[in-house]
Amino acid sequence: MARPQKLNKREKFKISQEAAKVVPKTVNNNKNNNIIVYYAFIIASVFILYGNSLNNGYVLDDFSVIKENNIVNLGSKSIGNIFKTSYRAGYLNVNDGLYRPLSLAMFALEWQHWPDKPFVGHFINLICYLLCGIVLFNFTRKLFPHIHNVVLLLAVLLFIAHPIHTEVVGNIKSRDELLCYLFSILSMLWAIQYFDSKKILYLVLSSFSLFLAFLAKESAILTIPLLLISLWFFRKDRFNKYVPILLATLIPFVVYMLIRRNVLGSFAGLQTVTILDNPVGAQTDFILRIMGSFQVLGEYIQLFVFPHPLVYDYSYNSIPLHQGITLPIIIGIIIICSLIAAMFFTYKKWPLISYSILFIFISLSLYSNIVFPIGAAKAERFTFLASTGFCIALIYLFTVILKIDISKYSPNDTKYKNLFYLTTVILVLYSVKTISRNFDWKNNYTLYSHDVELNPQSAKTHYYLGNEIIKELANNETDKAKKEALIMQGISEVRKAIQIYPEYSDGYAQIGVGYYNLNNNDSAGHYFKLSLKYNESNSVAISNMGSYYFNRGEYQKAIEYFNRSIALNPRFADAMMNLGSCYGSMGKYQEALVWFHKAFDIDPTNQKNITFLALTYQNLNDINKANYYRSLLK
Repeated sequence: MARPQKLNKREKFKISQEAAKVVPKTVNNNKNNNIIVYYAFIIASVFILYGNSLNNGYVLDDFSVIKENNIVNLGSKSIGNIFKTSYRAGYLNVNDGLYRPLSLAMFALEWQHWPDKPFVGHFINLICYLLCGIVLFNFTRKLFPHIHNVVLLLAVLLFIAHPIHTEVVGNIKSRDELLCYLFSILSMLWAIQYFDSKKILYLVLSSFSLFLAFLAKESAILTIPLLLISLWFFRKDRFNKYVPILLATLIPFVVYMLIRRNVLGSFAGLQTVTILDNPVGAQTDFILRIMGSFQVLGEYIQLFVFPHPLVYDYSYNSIPLHQGITLPIIIGIIIICSLIAAMFFTYKKWPLISYSILFIFISLSLYSNIVFPIGAAKAERFTFLASTGFCIALIYLFTVILKIDISKYSPNDTKYKNLFYLTTVILVLYSVKTISRNFDWKNNYTLYSHDVELNPQSAKTHYYLGNEIIKELANNETDKAKKEALIMQGISEVRKAIQIYPEYSDGYAQIGVGYYNLNNNDSAGHYFKLSLKYNESNSVAISNMGSYYFNRGEYQKAIEYFNRSIALNPRFADAMMNLGSCYGSMGKYQEALVWFHKAFDIDPTNQKNITFLALTYQNLNDINKANYYRSLLK
């Protein structure tokens, strides 16, 4: 009997590749039969879970990005400017080192057709979220053709229901996260389709989709390594087969970076990391920063498994600056090391688990503060992409434990019934948490007052609550006694923020505003000066000092401060309006008009400034123009 002939490595590789090509064709789970039913489950889940968020208002960063953004408020005519300026250029002229024009352009169009209507923003966020679910479902169908659609649907439903996504869906501003995720996964889907079919159209679509993802958010860069590991795990082939896809991903990246550099003045942007915003990233000791990063990564994994408590802010001193190894750091190190060990242990027998763990690590890498510090130590929105790997891994782990044949589905199979029972329990728990969390995001006060109880060690949770009470609740109160009581309550809350972070410049400024509203001009001036002591470039505090001198009748001194504020922030409409008021009070109406018009050009919706324009023209006996500006008052 002849002995079997030995095969060399190349022959073995060729046979394995031919076998790999056959596998997808022998599996029937990816047929489009009843695909609409799967989509219906996804759509229904999104509206059931987030339908109660549609009546929520603007919250948190929605104000700086939408409601109080004087570029976005100009509507469609501002779109060209949006693509030429930084993310928050329309809010206090801030160059925040971010370039995300896609979501801003959408907000501008929405504002033009539905001004000051947060319902529209929330509805579009829901649509984007359900599209994310549908695209994720199709991506997993293409990437894992050997897994039945039912199993993949369970993973997607788990993703949709996960409470850690409530910030991304409930905060309209997080449209950047939704769009980046949508176009990133779509880019990966089309890249896989190109690899399987070699149709160049899919490669073009993949490249264009990735470019849109970059325009939505910089984190689209994660798509490139995620796509490469997807191909490596589930489309093993020679490297030259990956080259067209790699080039197709690098082209949009290079184009985006060149545009970004032209707009922001540098590739990296101008963002500064402060201890107040990011106590981990601002650590000067590299070892302490790494240890803090392990703690945060461990807490992210814990939130995947047990999403409670959920808080909108994790700034100073939510994650204390440690001088050594503490229990939270040890727990984080244990969790991360365990996942790394599990990734290597499962690589051969259960590659999908290994892939999912690697997917999580790559997705969190930009937010870990290990590679480079970012603007925040921790945020639930940073987990949006990474949670995909968790949901896939969890459902697949259940099928391994229950010993389910994932290539075929039988509704009468006891093992599948047990999978449904187990998944349903988790979905119900997640859904209850998600629906209840949506109520917290109803408005700023509901969010701030709820979360300050969950995270009382954060300076910002106290500051934001106090600021909201002074700025909104007290201003809307007509009863004088109640108004004063609310202002004092707000001041007390901001004082707690300063106790946590004594160098909180904005905190002192806000206390000054509180006293200013109480007509206690001397106390207001004292706190405005303290604000400038800790940040002499605080344009808002400088403008407030101008208001302090204005109330004292020292108009020349007030003009000096308002000019300083405008020099730091050339688009500071409020400071311009106040400067115009100084000249108006001095009887210099022509000079006053210059500044009122500059403020009007930047923010044509400011009712107080429009009133001042009308009064100034009235004082100049220009009745026609006075009546024109009165007609603009709402």
